[in-house]
Amino acid sequence: MTCILRARFAALCLLLLPAAAFGQGSVLQSGPRTPGHMPQYVGSGSQAVIMDGGPAAGGAIGVNPSELGLTARGTGTAPYANAGTGPFGTNACDYDAPTNNATGFHYLCWSPNAQGGGLIAYGAGGTATPLPFQFMVNGQTFVFPAAGGAIATYTPATTTGVFPCWADSTGLLADCSISAATLVGNPTVGSAKAGPFTLASLTPRGAPDANNDLLLIYDKAAGTFKSVTPGLVASSATAGVSSLCGLTGSVTAAQATACLNLFSSSQQGLVPASGGGSVNFLRADGVFAPLTPGGTNGQIQYNNGGVLGGVSQVPISKGGTNVDNTGAATNDTLAYNGTGFIHSAITSVINAACTASPGLCVALFGYGDPVWWGGGTGVADNSSAINSACAVATDCRIQGGGTWLVRLPVKLNPGNRLSCPGGATIMQGNAANQVEVLNFYTNAGAGASVRGCTIDGNRANNTDNSNFIGINVSTTNNITFANNVVQNMPGNCFSVAGTNPTISGNTFSNCYQIAIALVATTASFGMYGKVYDNRVNGSTAHPIYVYQADYNEIYNNTLVTPIAIGGAGASMQVTVAGTTASWVSGTNFANVSAGMYLVAGGGNEFQVAAVVSNTQLTLASSGTLTNVPAAIGAGDMISLNNVSYNMVHDNRIIGGATGGVVLSNESSSTESAVGNQIVDNYVFDSGTYCYVIDGNGAFGATVVNDTKLTGNYCLGPGRSGTASAAIAGIELYASAGRVNGVLIDSNYIFDPFTLAGGYWLTAFGQNNATNVTFGKNTAKGFANGYNMSGYPTYGSLPVGAFGSVAYIADGSTAWCGDSTCTTWGTAVTGGGGAIHLNLWHNGTNYTLIGK
Repeated sequence: MTCILRARFAALCLLLLPAAAFGQGSVLQSGPRTPGHMPQYVGSGSQAVIMDGGPAAGGAIGVNPSELGLTARGTGTAPYANAGTGPFGTNACDYDAPTNNATGFHYLCWSPNAQGGGLIAYGAGGTATPLPFQFMVNGQTFVFPAAGGAIATYTPATTTGVFPCWADSTGLLADCSISAATLVGNPTVGSAKAGPFTLASLTPRGAPDANNDLLLIYDKAAGTFKSVTPGLVASSATAGVSSLCGLTGSVTAAQATACLNLFSSSQQGLVPASGGGSVNFLRADGVFAPLTPGGTNGQIQYNNGGVLGGVSQVPISKGGTNVDNTGAATNDTLAYNGTGFIHSAITSVINAACTASPGLCVALFGYGDPVWWGGGTGVADNSSAINSACAVATDCRIQGGGTWLVRLPVKLNPGNRLSCPGGATIMQGNAANQVEVLNFYTNAGAGASVRGCTIDGNRANNTDNSNFIGINVSTTNNITFANNVVQNMPGNCFSVAGTNPTISGNTFSNCYQIAIALVATTASFGMYGKVYDNRVNGSTAHPIYVYQADYNEIYNNTLVTPIAIGGAGASMQVTVAGTTASWVSGTNFANVSAGMYLVAGGGNEFQVAAVVSNTQLTLASSGTLTNVPAAIGAGDMISLNNVSYNMVHDNRIIGGATGGVVLSNESSSTESAVGNQIVDNYVFDSGTYCYVIDGNGAFGATVVNDTKLTGNYCLGPGRSGTASAAIAGIELYASAGRVNGVLIDSNYIFDPFTLAGGYWLTAFGQNNATNVTFGKNTAKGFANGYNMSGYPTYGSLPVGAFGSVAYIADGSTAWCGDSTCTTWGTAVTGGGGAIHLNLWHNGTNYTLIGK
C-alpha cells in the first residue's frame, strides 16, 4: 500500500511542473574561466553550455565569441543619438583602469551616432596624463598627438625624394612626381571657381634648358600661369626673349656686368676699374686718379677757395695768444693748461706700456692713473689700483668717468691729490659693509686733498651703521675736501677730528647720520676749520654737527632738508610706547628714512633707528606719548655742542624737524660753550626754533656763556606743529647758572602762520639767563605779538655790581615785561603809567634808586 502511494505522489509532482521547465534547465559551465572575460555559448542541442569567452590574444576557432551586437535604446523615435553613458554619449567603451581610480584612467569608446555622427573617442579621465592616439595599418603608424589633433607622424611612400599623393578615390597614398600631381587653382584666371590642373598642362614658354628645367611664373599680361626656362626672367609676350640685355639661357656674372652702364655725372651705374695703386681716388667724373695737392711738398693742406692749398706753418691761438715751437722737444704734443698752450710730456707711451711699467708713466706724466694698476669700471674692487696709484704718485687721478667699485677703503698718503677729471664715481660694492669708503688717517695723509669726485656709499645695498663714516679724516691735519659729491652713505658722510680742515663746495645727500661732522676727540680742541659753500639735501640726521671743536668758521652753506612728513603742513598723529612709534592718523611713515628725527607732543625728540613698516618705527630712545601730533625730518640743522669761539654766519637753512642753529652744552663733555657767534644766517620753515641758546643743568657743570646772536633772519618757525610751547623764533633756555652773557640784537623773526601761543622768544620754562641784552629785534606775525615767554620785553639782566643796563619803556600793559612795573619809585600793577624806568633783575622789577 505504501509503495503505491509513493509512486502516485511522484507522478503527481511531475504533472505539476511547468511545461517550459525542460528548456530553462541548469546552464552548465565548460572548462576553466578567467575573471573579467565575457562568457559565450558553445555546443548545440537543448542543454545550454557556456565557457570562457577567451582572451584578446585570440586563438583557434571557438576560443572567442563570433559576434557582438549593440543597439542603442532611448525614448521617442529612433535612431537615438548620444544614447550611451560613456564619454561624449558613446555606448561602447574600453578603459585601462576603473573610472574611480585615484590616478585617473584612459578610455577608448565608440558610437554609431554621437556628437553629430559616428564617433571614436579617445582621451584621459581624472588626473591621468593625455596620450596620443594611433592608427596602425600594415605596420605603418599614423599618430594623433596628445594635443592638437593632427596626424603627427606617418610612413610615406617608399621612393626617395618623391612626395606622396592620393592614388585613387579610395584614399591610398602612392609615389607622385611633380608632373603627375594635380593642383587646385585658377591657372587661366578664366574661372571664378578653382579647379584641378597639372603642371604638365600649363602652356610652356621657350624650350627647356640643358637640365630640362622649367619655372612656374604668373603672366600678368595674359592672366595665366606658365612654365618658363630659367634663363627667361621676363614675362614678355615673346617666348625665348629675356629682359636682361636679350640674354637667353644661364647668365654669367661677366654677361650681367656687361649689361650695366658705367656711372657718370648724369646717371647711376657701375664703378670703373681702378687700375690698381694705393693713391688713386674715384672722382665725380667717374675717373680714378691721384688727389692733386696744393702748394709744395711737405706743406699742410687747407681749403683755398674751393681747392687745396699748401701752407708751411699754421698759427694756433687761445685768447689771442699764438703758439710757437719754443721749448718743444721731439715727440712732444700740445696741451692747454687753462692759461695758455704748453708742450706736454712725452706721449708715445700708451696705456699698455703704462700698465706694464706704471712707474715710468708716473715719471713721464707727473701723475698716477689707477688704470695702470688694473683699475677700471669693470673691476669688482678698485681699492688696490687706486691705492697703488696714490702710493706712487702724489697726484693720483681717475681720468675716465663711470663707476669704480671698491670693497676696501681708499687710503690717502701725505700730500696726495686725488681727483676725478672725468667725473668718476667711487662706490662701495654691494654688501661690502665697510666702515668707510675713503680715509686720510691709515697712511697719515696730512695735507692730502680730494677734488671733483663722487663718493657713493651704496646705501641701498649695504646695512645702515651709525659707526660708518664715508670719508673719514680722523685726526689727520691740513686736509682739503672740495667740489665733490657725497651720497647714499649708510652712516655718516664726512667726519674730521684734525686741525685746519677745509670742506668747501661739496654736495651731500642721503646720509643716514651726519653729513658734515667736526668732532674732536678731546675737549677745547683748536680745530681752526673752514666749512663753506657746501650744499646738504635729502635724508640726514644733522647736516652740520660740531662737537668739542673750536675756532671754526662755518659760512655760506645751503642746507635744504624739509620736514619729510607730518608737521603743520600735513598733520600726523603718533603713539610712542618705549622704543616703538606707531602711526595713528594722517600721513604715514612711507617716506621716512632711518636717521631722521621724530618730534612729537610738544617738542619731544627721538631719532629713528629703523623703519619697520609704513605704520611702525623703531626709535633710538624711549618715551611714552599717546595719539599726539608729530613731524619727522632732519635733526638740528647746524648743531654746536660744547664748542667755543666758532663763527656761524651767512648760512641758508631750510627745513629740519627740530632746530635751525642750535648752540648747547647738551653732550657728555667737560668743555663749556664760550664766545660763539651766530650772525647773519637765514632760517626758513624750522621745525621748532630757528635759533637756540641752550644751557642745560642736566649735563654736568658746563655753561653756555658770552654768545652773540645778531642780524639773523627767521621765517616760519614751529613747522613741526607739535605744540604752541615749542613755537618761537628764538629759544633762550637757561638752567640756573648755565647761561651768562648773551647779546640778542638786530634779528628779524617773522611767523607768517600766526600759530596759536607762539612767541618770538621763549625760555621754554627755564628763564635763568644772566647778563642778557635784548637790542632792536623785530618780531612780526606771532600770536603774542612782541612779548617774550619768560623774559621781559625790554631789559638787561644784570648780575652783581656790574653789567646793569636800564631801558625806558612805554608803560602800557603790552610793553611792560613784568606783571608789576615801577614808575619813578611807585609800584603800578599792570603798567598804566605814561613813562616807566624799568630795571629787571632775576624776575623782579627795580628802579634806579632801590626797590
